[in-house]
Amino acid sequence: MAEMMLGTLPDLSAELPDLYIPIPLHAQREQERGYNQSYLIATEISKATGVPSLERGLRRTRETAVQAKLEMEDRIKNVEGAFALGDADVVGKHVCLIDDVCTTGATLFSAADCLKSAGAVRVTGLTFARALKI
Repeated sequence: MAEMMLGTLPDLSAELPDLYIPIPLHAQREQERGYNQSYLIATEISKATGVPSLERGLRRTRETAVQAKLEMEDRIKNVEGAFALGDADVVGKHVCLIDDVCTTGATLFSAADCLKSAGAVRVTGLTFARALKI
């Protein structure tokens, strides 16, 4: 997945972020699954670009319902305030959030709000897939 995502970037010599931060899972969900897919993707993108990836740059402050089972308005409420800064210094930095799938964007927007509140000057998102409602 990371290799395919790298292929969507226009040119690796173009402006890169200062760091990648994967969207975190709640600790219980990560323990059940055994891995965080966003972290695995971010690690590979980091290796290819030379930009650091921080596994614990963000943390979930509470467990949230699985987004796939919710309507758009409920997704926004579900992840609102669900993130806190972890071990990242983001002041004055361009941070790229990494996730596997973007459906409504609620998770990315909530995480971006947290990073901007912590001083990030720019937050972008890179996902493997974008869900479309047809």
